[in-house]
Amino acid sequence: MKPRRTSQDGMAILWALLAVLVILAAVTAVVLRVEAAKRFADDAVQQVALDEACKAGVDFAIEQVWHQYVVGNGNTTGNTASYRLFIDDLVSNNEDLNGNGFRDAEEADLDGNGHFDIDGPAVFIGPENPLQLANGATVTGVTVSRTDDLTGSALTIRATGQAGHRTQTVTQTIRISGQLFEGFEFAVLANNVNCILCHAEFHALDLSRNADETRYGTFDRIKIAALESLLYRTTETCSNVAGTVYTRGQVYDTTGALLSPSQIASSTFKGYAFSNTNGKLLQDDSGRMSSTALVEAGLDSEGQLNPFANVYMDYPQDRELMTDGPLPVTFPAVLPVAAHSERAVQAARRERRTGFFQ
Repeated sequence: MKPRRTSQDGMAILWALLAVLVILAAVTAVVLRVEAAKRFADDAVQQVALDEACKAGVDFAIEQVWHQYVVGNGNTTGNTASYRLFIDDLVSNNEDLNGNGFRDAEEADLDGNGHFDIDGPAVFIGPENPLQLANGATVTGVTVSRTDDLTGSALTIRATGQAGHRTQTVTQTIRISGQLFEGFEFAVLANNVNCILCHAEFHALDLSRNADETRYGTFDRIKIAALESLLYRTTETCSNVAGTVYTRGQVYDTTGALLSPSQIASSTFKGYAFSNTNGKLLQDDSGRMSSTALVEAGLDSEGQLNPFANVYMDYPQDRELMTDGPLPVTFPAVLPVAAHSERAVQAARRERRTGFFQ
């Protein structure tokens, strides 16, 4: 005699099927989320590799067009003529800004040599000699174009990187001209400085990395400068500078009120002590530095600013009065002011397409 199935048995089977379906749906959702997260992570890693490949390509070009010049010139820089003698062997001049192969009405003889120079970019890395990086990415292309004007040379670097099946190209424009820009000796150099001073430590990299006790007291101070204005919280700032602060504009608190030298000295924005004869940072036997107030530079018997002070307010623009070292008056212009039409300037701007470099 066969057992009779009741309605309760049918309901149990139905609930079991529903439970299985719910579990399968949950497992499927988890798997899909895991796969989506993996794709996102893989894309992010690949994008970083692409960015690094493009940066490596730009750095490779700068090594060729600038560092090799400095090394070959006795680790120093010469004049514009000496640089052009060097760069002529690497990259030809090109005044054809839109790259169409002939001179348009808005294009000019920018360097004033009497003829219109047309030449394509120099290829530093191509498909036949790719540069393989340790992260698995590849620099597949690096080209450099050059345009001279009356005062210098503008070099446009294009670098292409490849990671997996993805490629990316960036463009960086640099300018070699005139007087050497003297802002590179500053740890921070900006027109306006504000939020960065809330909670920060400013040290030289070699000082922070040093583990050799015999080198204590041998490290140079760093320099921080604001060419237009400096603003910070006078009672909430917790920042220290292992060196000197320079300003040319006004110093404000967060309410917009001007700060006097005495208010700056009594604020929580501090420095670290260094020698007033050679600028070397003072360290004890354990390598520790002592915090000190940012006291404005005094004047010597001739009315000149004393060197090696903690802070300089309204630092001079006259080079002969810059007793604590040179400070640029302005940043270099992004585009040179040349004696050609506004249309040529606009063409140059269209040609200068910058990627993630600024």
